[in-house]
Amino acid sequence: MGLCSIEEIHIDMKPMEPSITRIDDLLEGLSQVVHDIKSPLAALDTVLSNSDELCKEKKDLVQQAVMRIRNISKDVLSKNKVINELNEKKSLVSLNNILHSVVNEKLHEINSLKGVVININNFLHSNDARIKVRPSEFKRALSNILNNAVESLDQIGFVEINVEQISNGKVMITFRDNGKGIPRKVTSRLGQKGFTYGKRDGNGLGLYSALKIIKKHKGDVEISSVLRKGTSVRIFLPCFV
Repeated sequence: MGLCSIEEIHIDMKPMEPSITRIDDLLEGLSQVVHDIKSPLAALDTVLSNSDELCKEKKDLVQQAVMRIRNISKDVLSKNKVINELNEKKSLVSLNNILHSVVNEKLHEINSLKGVVININNFLHSNDARIKVRPSEFKRALSNILNNAVESLDQIGFVEINVEQISNGKVMITFRDNGKGIPRKVTSRLGQKGFTYGKRDGNGLGLYSALKIIKKHKGDVEISSVLRKGTSVRIFLPCFV
């Protein structure tokens, strides 16, 4: 195969631009479809809950179909979200704002768990730091780490998020919980794709995805844990104070 000139490469890439636009249109259309089927699904749930005429076998069959449609719609939304994150550009954002957004979302989600406490402790000299990230993608990484911490508590306990400035122009974000902890023999496997510990429905992708995103943003992660005492996840990230 012969070498192409820069001009030839530029010409070859031009026809792809409309297809990218079409993909964006398709994703938008899929998101609208997912949104639109929520109402009929809710109506079906209502009918099923108030219906005594259907036999149990048929009712179970319809409920399974409704659940499958709902799971498919969630999967479409999830994939759409990831693609949107990939299109998002890096920007300088407030670390405080991102952390508070992630924590507030989690507190809203676990509103019924009165025994869970989540605190943010800011030890930065300037009270805030700016980090260069893709905001939505980085929030997803922090959210995955926070999810793991909360799930380890078994409905009671605390999660502390400490933020402090360290040397070499970096900030350290520590997620510390007093949950179940993890045996030392499996700590080295944490973050491997498909590996999970202590979760009934875990698939080993949450922490794997979080570490991958943090690495992509030039960050590093350290994990330490003591069984029955808790786990600490330390994130080291370049920052601009």
